Amino acid sequence: MTPAILILGLRFLAALALYAFLAVVLVAIWSQIRAAARYEGGFPAATLVILEGPSPGQSFALGEVNVLGRAVENAVRVVDETVSAYHARMWYQSGQWWLEDLGSRNGTRVNEVAVDRPLVLAYGDHVQLGRVCLELGRAGAPEPAPRTAIPGGDG
Repeated sequence: MTPAILILGLRFLAALALYAFLAVVLVAIWSQIRAAARYEGGFPAATLVILEGPSPGQSFALGEVNVLGRAVENAVRVVDETVSAYHARMWYQSGQWWLEDLGSRNGTRVNEVAVDRPLVLAYGDHVQLGRVCLELGRAGAPEPAPRTAIPGGDG
């Protein structure tokens, strides 16, 4: 094999690898655009499930905008003395679930971190209102088991 043919073959392989890489990138971008377009004008079905507090296992279907607290008119009504009437607000915007504390007395925490400004949530995050803990999940997914104290444990 002559060096000229070898170099031509290597150039051909390099061009082929470049086109394959570009094809993979374009397919990835296209799938992200299609996924975002599916939620345009709507939001994915999601739930909040009580893990700790009154009524463990109780599930709330989320709307596009939800107020969490003790008040009767809230989308997520949690009856507990450590939860404010209008404790927090959760909404879906730009492909993400957001949460903000509404100046509650006992604070809002996500995964043990205090919420002091609006923040983005992920499925599986634990939202704590006072001493009530809820988990954000996808609607239709199996609900998490409520936390229970182990007999004889510290819990």
